[in-house]
Amino acid sequence: MNIFVYQNNQPHGPYSLDEVRSRLHDGRIKETDKAWSDEFDDYLPVSQIPGLYGEAPEARQAPLQSIPGTPTKPPPPRKTSSDYRSDFQPKLEYTGEGGEFFKLNLVNILLTLATFGIYSFWAKAKVRHFHWGNTYFMDEPLEYHATGKELFIGFLKGMVVLLPVVLILYVLLEAMELGMLMPTVFFFLYLLAMPFIIYSNRKFLLARTSWRNVRLRFNGTLGECYGLHIKSFLLIFITFGIYTPWYIAALDRFFISKAAYGTEKFEYHGNGGELFGIYIKGILLSIITFGIYSFWFQSELLRYKWNNTSIQGISFKNKLPGEELFVHTILVGLSIYGTLGIALPWVIVRFLKIKASKLSMTQTPDLAAVEAAMKDRRASSLGEGLGEAADAIGDFLGG
Repeated sequence: MNIFVYQNNQPHGPYSLDEVRSRLHDGRIKETDKAWSDEFDDYLPVSQIPGLYGEAPEARQAPLQSIPGTPTKPPPPRKTSSDYRSDFQPKLEYTGEGGEFFKLNLVNILLTLATFGIYSFWAKAKVRHFHWGNTYFMDEPLEYHATGKELFIGFLKGMVVLLPVVLILYVLLEAMELGMLMPTVFFFLYLLAMPFIIYSNRKFLLARTSWRNVRLRFNGTLGECYGLHIKSFLLIFITFGIYTPWYIAALDRFFISKAAYGTEKFEYHGNGGELFGIYIKGILLSIITFGIYSFWFQSELLRYKWNNTSIQGISFKNKLPGEELFVHTILVGLSIYGTLGIALPWVIVRFLKIKASKLSMTQTPDLAAVEAAMKDRRASSLGEGLGEAADAIGDFLGG
């Protein structure tokens, strides 16, 4: 059974019955959302989908005929590449609303305080579900599949790994009357774990993200990540920082070229030499303008990264101007100090709408060539959990 679920008057899916159960369980859909399938006589609330709770199909209730806002016709079939003009340049679109984001954050803050921080992992998952679900490309939303429970377990694993190491180091340093060095030792320990944290975070995030029911995935290895960082840190030290643009280019090439959408691989075409020129100009102008140009510098780096990324030989195009970053930073400050943070959700949503509208592809990708990738079960939330655990321990130590 292929089921479409309507949220904000937009059809999502198609989903299998098991996928509907899973999304209902973790809160991504509600029992009151509208559902439609070829096997239904009419639109139904999700709670009345036949077989959802194990009842026999013949035992289903009569369809609810008076759902407000129910469309008069079934959802259109999912579009394919041939449905778009040959010169069509698909854009990203963000449809989230500040009011909804405010309510989500308010509930998250209250529950996080009430649970002494434990709910923060579920809060993070819900925020990602909100942003992913409101990000559309070619009329289809992204989906985030991780749960708060998964993030919380990753944090616990991270604490199990880090806490004994930190305690042993603390006892040894105190025994040698060198306890004041603990923040410094912890900093170097964090540097040692950083490649693993970055690698695991990227692998986990991509493995839990899908578009049109096809998962993204990351194929790089941890050994490659450590090799890149060790080589780059040595060269940055030897060249007094001059090698940094080449390090950034190598890092982007690793994380982009090793990523894939289904069976289609992304490619990165940037290089350190071109980035070096951008860095020289950006640093000099930022100094001359007392930091004001740094917003244009950041936007140029972002544009360079996206404009040198492609899939199926089709390039991305980013047109985000520096003035948007500048205005956004001012609005963030005003929302925090002028409204005590109350207006911040609207400011964030405004910027995400602008940021999404500036990203497009130069032509329509061949969707028929993409094969679905299975969930990457090797992708663990441990890396994200280690980052959370390291932050918690760092705050405790004052580092």
